[in-house]
Amino acid sequence: MSAARVALLSMAGLVLLAACAAPATPGEAEIAQRIRSTRDATFKEAEDGVTVNRTEAIGALGSAIIANEECYLLTKLMRGLGVVWLEHQARI
Repeated sequence: MSAARVALLSMAGLVLLAACAAPATPGEAEIAQRIRSTRDATFKEAEDGVTVNRTEAIGALGSAIIANEECYLLTKLMRGLGVVWLEHQARI
């Protein structure tokens, strides 16, 4: 399994850990808690009367070596969290 795939799956796992009560390791629990607390503290539901449901405090940067499918999963995961700042190097 490629390092990019492991990193992507790890990120997905950390986000899921933020919603679970039993994290795998203390380090993963800390990362998951930071993601959750940052999102909760900065999440905007509406702006100027328009529903936006987003957070601008978290961003995601993909790799040039991830496949289209992995990029799709990263995008879906981040959009599910309300992240709007997404970038990847697939166009290079």
